[in-house]
Order: sequence, then structure tokens, then C-alpha cells
Amino acid sequence: MTVPATKPFAKAASAIKPDDTVPPIFPCRAGAKEPATTHGHKDAARTHEDLKRLAREYPDANIGFALENAGLCVVDIDGPEGENSLALLELQHGAFPATREVKTPHGRHLYFRGTLPPSVSKIGPHIDTRGRGSYVLAPGSIVNGVRYEATNGLAPAELPEWIRELVTVEPDTKHTSAAKGDPVDGATLREALSFLDPGEHYEGWRNIVAGIGAANCAAS
Repeated sequence: MTVPATKPFAKAASAIKPDDTVPPIFPCRAGAKEPATTHGHKDAARTHEDLKRLAREYPDANIGFALENAGLCVVDIDGPEGENSLALLELQHGAFPATREVKTPHGRHLYFRGTLPPSVSKIGPHIDTRGRGSYVLAPGSIVNGVRYEATNGLAPAELPEWIRELVTVEPDTKHTSAAKGDPVDGATLREALSFLDPGEHYEGWRNIVAGIGAANCAAS
């Protein structure tokens, strides 16, 4: 019997065969991100019996995925602003490796093997990280009528070390700067302008212009 697509958790549980490894999933409130159980990601399934029980009790729930339990972490790119920040990071550090990707209602999740602490906009505006003690919604979940969907079948790549360093390094409170990561020259910063929509007033504009000004001052 096919489980209706309107029952995300029940459908996800039914897709896991008896010989499959049980993923660390747990129910989140239907149509939302908040856990539906008392202990949240700590209530993640460990056995097939756990999966069956959760599917019976929370068939309509969204699917939370406990990242640390699976040895994974996620870089969360939020909307056009996050894509602008990602473009700048890749100019400075090199392209992200091809990896497992999930489309979200507001952007995309990039899955990596490794561990990270959760953070908000630490490595760039509108780029968050999820890892130790945190979770994300898995494909099949629905928020505001939009479904989380895997966009490729790739296995998660190894987490680039420079991402780990950007998240774990303590901020320099004496020399604050709008730009993050290694410094780049004015020509590279000007090239980055091509990634921004001139019709929008993204925070990325301010960051790049400030960086160009700093580069020009240093060169003069």
C-alpha cells in the first residue's frame, strides 16, 4: 500500500527496508520545523521498531534529521543573499566540492561528512551551519506548501577544512570587518560584483564596496 504524499514521516519510514540502516530521523510538527516530540533530535529513531512507532504516532509530521548522529553537517544557503555570500567565499577559498544537495523553501542545504557547531551568518551573511546538537528538515518535509527535495544523488563530500576554520575561529573584536575570510585584491572584489543583482539592495553590496574601498586605501 502506498503512503499518501501528504504524510511525510509515514512515507519516509515506509521507504526504509528491513535491511537498511536506520537513519536518525524524528518527527517535527506538520508543516513546521519545531520538533513534535519532547526531546527533539534526541528522540531520533535507532531501530526499525522506533521508525514504525514514530510513523504510527506522527504520520503527518515533517522529518527531522539529527546530523551529529549520522556524522554529517550542513551548510545552509538562504536565498539570493546567501548565494551572493557563497560566490564571494568561493572566490576567496575555491569552489565547494560536489556534494549532496537538498532544495529548501528559501534556498538549499549542502551536506558534508564531518562535524561543525551550529552558527548563524558566521561564515557569510545568510549562510548558516548545522551540526553538533542540531538538525535540519529532511527531503519530503513540507513548509508553507513547499517540499524539501534532494536535487542530486551524490554522497556527502568531506567538509572543506576552511569552512571548519571560519566557523570555529574566534572573531577579532579589535579589527572588525564586514568581509569574512582571507583578504582579496580589488580586482577580485570588482569581479564579485557581477554576482549581485543591481536591482536589489543586498547586504553583499555593502560588504563588497567596503572591501574595494579598503583595497584602494591599502594600494594608495
